[in-house]
Amino acid sequence: MKILDRFELCRRIEERSIDDISSGRVGGIALAVRQSGELLYENTFGAAKKDSLFRIASMTKPITAVASLILIEKGLLSLDDPIEKYFPSWVELPIVKMDGDKLVTTGTASVKPTVLNILNHTSGIGGGDIGVVQHEAMSKEEKADLYKAIEYYARAGIQFEPGTEALYSGTASFSVLTAIIEKITDMKYGDFLKKNIFDRLGMTDTSFEPNWERVIGMHNYVDGKAVKGDTNEGCVFADFPISHQLGGAGLVSTIDDYCKFAEMLLNGGNGIISPESVKLMSTPSVPYSVQKRNKRWGLSVKVVSDESYQSLPVGAFGWSGAYGSHFWIDPENDLYVVLMRNSMFEGGAGTETVCRFERVIYEK
Repeated sequence: MKILDRFELCRRIEERSIDDISSGRVGGIALAVRQSGELLYENTFGAAKKDSLFRIASMTKPITAVASLILIEKGLLSLDDPIEKYFPSWVELPIVKMDGDKLVTTGTASVKPTVLNILNHTSGIGGGDIGVVQHEAMSKEEKADLYKAIEYYARAGIQFEPGTEALYSGTASFSVLTAIIEKITDMKYGDFLKKNIFDRLGMTDTSFEPNWERVIGMHNYVDGKAVKGDTNEGCVFADFPISHQLGGAGLVSTIDDYCKFAEMLLNGGNGIISPESVKLMSTPSVPYSVQKRNKRWGLSVKVVSDESYQSLPVGAFGWSGAYGSHFWIDPENDLYVVLMRNSMFEGGAGTETVCRFERVIYEK
C-alpha cells in the first residue's frame, strides 16, 4: 500500500478537513503527516491553533507503555509481573458478571493479572458495560486519588480469567499500571514521564496539569449542528480530577509534541527505548484465537495484522482517544500521521471521522 503523491495527499486532506468543519461534525483539527524525516503536510482548521492543547485521552496509553518499557529495559519491571507483587489487595480477585442491572460475583480468579495483561487489554479490569457500572459506583474520593482508585478496582473485581479474552479498559487497568510505576520509581508519575520521556524529546507542552487557557474547547454535534461539549471543571478526562494522574487517559498535548513522540516510535525509540522494545510494543501479543480481528493488540496499540483491514498496511500501529485524536505509525512507508481534535461526537477508534482520514492518505 503506497501513499499518495504530495500534491494529491494535501488536496484530499484539506478537502476532507474543510468538509468536516463546514458540516459542523468537527470543531477544530490539527493534523501532521511526516515521511522519512520530511514534513509532507501540517495544518490546522476551525477552532484549532498550532499551540492548542488537546485532551489526548487514550493516546496517553502508548506513552504509559513506553514508560513501562523503560523500566523493563532497566530490569525493574517485567511483563510477567503480577499486580499482586506490588499491591497485596490484588491477591484474590472476584470475577463479576452482569445480572440484569446489577453486578454479581461468580467466583474468584485462578489466574493472576499481569503487566502484560494490562498493556494488551486481556486483564478483565474495568472494561465494557461492567466497567461503566463499576465507574459509576466509585466515590468522588476514589476518582480523585490514584491509590484509592486501585484499591476500589481490586474490590470491584474483574470480568474473566486474565488472558482468555480481550476487552478494552478505558482507564482502570492503566491506573493500576501507573501506580506500579510510581511504586517502583518512588516518583510521581507525571514527574517520571517528564524526566524520562518529555524532557528528552522536547515535549514541553505535554502534561497532566494543563494551562487551561490553551486547552481547546470541547465540541459536540447535536441535531445536525455544532455545539459546545460539556466537560467537568478541573478534569482533563471524564470526571477524574487532575489529582488522579490517569496513565490511560489524562494527558494534554499539542500536535507538535505528539509528533515528537510518534517520530521517536517510527525511528526505533531514539534512545528513549530500544528498537527491540518498539518491536515488542508494535507486534500483536494477543493470539488470534482470543482476538479474531484484523487489528490486534500489541502493547497499548492496535496493530494491523491482516490485509483485510484496507485502510492501513499490515504492520501499521497506533491508537485513538475518546475525544477524537488519532495517530498511526506506518513502518512500511516510513510514515506517521497525527490527528488532533476534541469532540464528544465520533471520538475513539474506528469512528467514521478517523477512518476517513486514514483513507485519504493512501492510493486505492
